[in-house]
Amino acid sequence: KLQFLYFIGPTNMEYAAKTLKEYAEQRAAACVLEERTKVSSCLDPNNYWQRPVENHIVEFIVINALAVSAGIVGWAWMKHEGRVGMDRDRRYGRVFGWFIAALLTFFFCMQVFYKTIRDTGHLEFFGLQIPRALAWMVMPCHIYTLTSIAALVTPKPLCNYLASMCVTAAWNTILGSAFADFDDQTHWSEAYVFIAHHAVLNLLPLYFATSFPLHKFTFGWLAFSSCWITLLNMGVETPLSYVSGYNINYHLRPPSKGLPDRVFGADIYYKPKIVLILVLLSTSSHLLVSFFARFFVKQSHSKNE
Repeated sequence: KLQFLYFIGPTNMEYAAKTLKEYAEQRAAACVLEERTKVSSCLDPNNYWQRPVENHIVEFIVINALAVSAGIVGWAWMKHEGRVGMDRDRRYGRVFGWFIAALLTFFFCMQVFYKTIRDTGHLEFFGLQIPRALAWMVMPCHIYTLTSIAALVTPKPLCNYLASMCVTAAWNTILGSAFADFDDQTHWSEAYVFIAHHAVLNLLPLYFATSFPLHKFTFGWLAFSSCWITLLNMGVETPLSYVSGYNINYHLRPPSKGLPDRVFGADIYYKPKIVLILVLLSTSSHLLVSFFARFFVKQSHSKNE
C-alpha cells in the first residue's frame, strides 16, 4: 500500500511495514477486548486504516490542494482588508529577543543531538543516508521552535507574520506539554531539556502578543494560517511517516493512549476531522492569547499610571 511513494528505499519500506503491522496487532487485540465488553466499533469495515491506498492518495491531493487554495484566498483577503495589525511598539529590547532565540537554538540543537545518537538505523533519500530518528524533527513543536527563532531575529514585516503565526499555533506546544511522551527517550538529560524547552515555548505566545503588532484575527488570517498548518501536518508529516515508519503526529495510527481508537480515528473521516480540529484550535489560540495579552498590557498601563 505504500509503494506509490517512489523514492522509498527497501530499508524505509521495512520500517513503514513494521509500524503498520504493529498497529494491526494492537487493533486485533483491542477488538478481542471490546468483544468481551460488548463494544464492536473497532470491527467497523470503514476503518480509516483499512481503506484502499487509492483513497489515501486522493485524500492527500485534495486536502493539500484545498490548503493551498485557502492560503491564496486568505492572502488576497488580508490585502483587501488592509489589516496589518495593531499599532503597538515592541515593549522589550532586541537583546532580550536575541537571548530567547539563542536559548531556543540551543534546545533545538539538543533535540537533534538526542535523535542522532539513537541507534534506530538510517533512511535513504535519493542515495543519501540520514539517521532515521531525525524524522521526529518535523514534529510541530520543533517547527514552532524554528518559527519562533525566525520571528525573534528577522526584521519587519516578516517578524510580524511569524509572531502572529506562533500565536495562532500556540495550541500545539500546550498539547505537546500536556500529553508528553517520554517512552522513547534514551539520554538521561533528555526529559529535563524537554521540560525546559516546552516551558519557554508555552510562554512565548504571550510575549509575542504583547511585543509584536499581531495581525488581527479575520477570515483572511484564519485561511492564511490554516494553509501553512495544514500543509505541515498533511503535506510534510504524512509522507514522512510512511518513509520513516514513525507515527509522526498520528499519521500511521491513532493515539495508543489518551484518546481511544474508536473516538479519535476509527472511521473514514479521520484526516478531514483533524483538519477541522486544527482550524478550531487555531481560532481558540489566537483569540485567547490576544485576550490575555490585552489584559496584561492594560494592567501594566494601569500600574504605571
